[in-house]
Amino acid sequence: MARKNLLAVAVVMGLAQGAYAQEATTDQPQATEASSSSQDATTLDAVSVQGKFVAQGAKSAMKQDITVMETPFSVAAYSDSFMKSIETTSVADLYSYMTGVRRGGNTGYDISIRGFKSTQADKNAIMVDGMPGVAGRFGSPPTFAAEGVEVVKGPASILYGGAQPGGFVNIITKKPKAKSAALIDLRASTYSGAGLSAGDAMGYNLGVDFTGPIDSEERLLYRLVAEYADKDGFRYNSWDESQYIAPSLTWHATDMTQITAAFEYRK
Repeated sequence: MARKNLLAVAVVMGLAQGAYAQEATTDQPQATEASSSSQDATTLDAVSVQGKFVAQGAKSAMKQDITVMETPFSVAAYSDSFMKSIETTSVADLYSYMTGVRRGGNTGYDISIRGFKSTQADKNAIMVDGMPGVAGRFGSPPTFAAEGVEVVKGPASILYGGAQPGGFVNIITKKPKAKSAALIDLRASTYSGAGLSAGDAMGYNLGVDFTGPIDSEERLLYRLVAEYADKDGFRYNSWDESQYIAPSLTWHATDMTQITAAFEYRK
């Protein structure tokens, strides 16, 4: 009698599980439809984000015109528009905005890259168009003459000769262009506070930039960059008077060959 009761209970439980499974299967399409409608309700429109100062390419690391994403080294590029937005007048002022680079003085060589300090004897720490060393050992190059500044961090500096373990800074100068253009830049400054009133320590920077073709075939191009600065510092008896002129000439000998001659004078 007990066996018959157990058999009856087992049959009832099996029928109940089958009914529950059939009910769950029947309700599944409704759940799928509800999930689909929920996804349609939460669909967002495409959002486009643009960075004004995001550099797309840095030639210094690979000596090729490739993007930063394709460069297998740690690189950073600072464009001319970025330097203008933060009101830098010399490359030394730009060091404060570089990751991994620390400013140690007023000259271009007074920096440390990833903890490795640079000196005036280390020409490979600061480069101009891939050539070691800046024109003036004392002072810092003006940013007005730079089209961009690139920083390569790590041992990739071996590509340019004697390695600087921390990396190097490469200043890309302005080159002649086939399209005529002219730029006149005037900046004024003053200080107020700590015993100074507005107008006590005045200063200004005047820069000009001209470029364009010389001949009708646009094979001979020129560029003239010049800047004059006369500024009083916020410290007593501190001042800065500098002159800079950098003419350059580019000759397109063939469609695949060009020769550029550049001259730089700083005082």
